[in-house]
Amino acid sequence: AWSYDLDGRLKAAGNADAVAGFDHGEFGLAEVRTELFANMVFVHLGAEGPPLAELAGDLARDFRDRIPDFDDLVPFRRDRYDIAANYMFMIDNLMDLTHLGYVHTSTIGGNPGEHDDAELTTTRTERGARYVRWMMESTPPPSFVKVAGFEGKVDRWQDFEYVAPASVLQWGGGHDSGTGGRENREKPGGMAVRLFHHATPADAENFHYFFSTAVRGQALDSPANTASTPTFSKRFSRTRSSSRRSRKRSARTRRASSSCAATTRRWPTAAGRSGRCGKPNLPPQRNDRDCLGRVQRRLPGSGSRPGALRKRRVRRTGP
Repeated sequence: AWSYDLDGRLKAAGNADAVAGFDHGEFGLAEVRTELFANMVFVHLGAEGPPLAELAGDLARDFRDRIPDFDDLVPFRRDRYDIAANYMFMIDNLMDLTHLGYVHTSTIGGNPGEHDDAELTTTRTERGARYVRWMMESTPPPSFVKVAGFEGKVDRWQDFEYVAPASVLQWGGGHDSGTGGRENREKPGGMAVRLFHHATPADAENFHYFFSTAVRGQALDSPANTASTPTFSKRFSRTRSSSRRSRKRSARTRRASSSCAATTRRWPTAAGRSGRCGKPNLPPQRNDRDCLGRVQRRLPGSGSRPGALRKRRVRRTGP
């Protein structure tokens, strides 16, 4: 193993003594430009180019105008994920919260009826769009209960702003219902969290997702950190692909399975009944897995005869 000191000088290298003329001084780490911008450290791998502050213009001021106490926020989680999708996938996911009623039930989701009844206000901004969503007298989700100790209904808000081309500012939280939280979201008590999301495209089908979060008034090692962070790791960790080959295979599987696992296929069985993928009386998830397995075995390059999947007739029934 090679090791370096804090100045980037090579301290030790495996088997270096066996290499004639090996000079540790010639194998130090290369210097890169770093800049502190809006309380975040940016790294520039190029040797030339103007400072980030010059390129960003008034962006740092915009952050402070839109996020009260911006300089006092401390991100308790900072991470990145490589996502096998176009970068607008992140924007679409964050700017449409209708899915929250059905997913993230152990953290910030659940209770679909309350999400369906949420009050939504949308605004076009100079560099994108913003919406504010209020869920009055709603059930606090599990992470809110763990962080703030809510015992009854809450007045909950979700404030999202898309800043083109690839950033989303998020402010969410809640107060005990009927205590004036809608009139003053920044009043003491309750629970409030700020998030910054950003996507850096790698190519048309892949991007790097960066995010940081901060819960108001919570220490780095407080329960707020452990209560909120699983949402993000669970949301995206399953979408990462280890190689271009696996991404292509996953894409083919998704396209093929859309006509099978995501719809109801009813074929006659030996008993004269019908079931998903021809197998009745099986749990839906098991049927879907079996159906998906059939599709995968008939994918191009999987050993099946060409066109076998396309020639199978599929009749959709139900929604």
